[in-house]
Amino acid sequence: MRIKQPKTASVIDAFRSKTKLRASKRVEEFFGSESKDWDGFLHQARKKAFVKAVAADSRTDTKLRQHVDQMNRLATGKTVNLVQGSADKSYRIVRKRGGGLACTCPDWRYKKSVSTSSQACKHIRKHRSQMRTPMHFFQKELSAVLDSDG
Repeated sequence: MRIKQPKTASVIDAFRSKTKLRASKRVEEFFGSESKDWDGFLHQARKKAFVKAVAADSRTDTKLRQHVDQMNRLATGKTVNLVQGSADKSYRIVRKRGGGLACTCPDWRYKKSVSTSSQACKHIRKHRSQMRTPMHFFQKELSAVLDSDG
């Protein structure tokens, strides 16, 4: 018995999960809107299904694919430090899934995430300089002793 291939999108969608359908719907809304909501876009990038839907869309260029992937790695990474920025704002320094550091500052999120330059944002540089201080090594040893006594 030969099975015919489905020809309509609704039949194809019947075999997709709800998560994938929602993700492709959000990608379609993003590309269809006149004014782009980048904060909402970055919030959606936390979900791996959305990242895959953006990558599969034919309207997506290489930089956008890379940016969405970096935002997903930022959202799913482990926070390693909280760095004080200007104007009483603090930014999280995150060890990304797959390696490397990322920052939640707008400079990193919008410029450095797709940059080929190896130069980090000022908050990551500040984090690295803090990690070289003798006080950091003392705190690391102290936390190791406290954890072992626990």
